[in-house]
Amino acid sequence: MGPNVPLRPSPPLVRRGTVPVARRHLRESAVDYAYVVQDLRRIGTIAGSLAALLVVLSFVLR
Repeated sequence: MGPNVPLRPSPPLVRRGTVPVARRHLRESAVDYAYVVQDLRRIGTIAGSLAALLVVLSFVLR
């Protein structure tokens, strides 16, 4: 064996007094963040309408 190869695998590091958290599946996370797409679409619509308003105002106020 080489000089840096452990003889046995070390146990995972867990602090005392803490409970390991189970990993969530991708589907569970996707359900929790399904509203994000709607919010991003709403933000894009508002930003686009405000940009269009600025363009219109720039021609009106000249």
